[in-house]
Amino acid sequence: MDGRTYTHDFGSRVRAAREAAGLSQREVAARLGITERTLRAIETGDSDPQLSVAIRLGEILGMRVIP
Repeated sequence: MDGRTYTHDFGSRVRAAREAAGLSQREVAARLGITERTLRAIETGDSDPQLSVAIRLGEILGMRVIP
């Protein structure tokens, strides 16, 4: 799996988990200390999150993130 595919898959999972939790991008971004634009880029696979952000996303959304 190339990096782009992995990034897109991770982003899709983040979005699905966020929506399942009933949280808006604004709410999650605020809890992470990032902008909505950055979260949107993560969810669409246009940006890889920093490891600390990925781990925090996992905590917020109940996802298992393995570094």
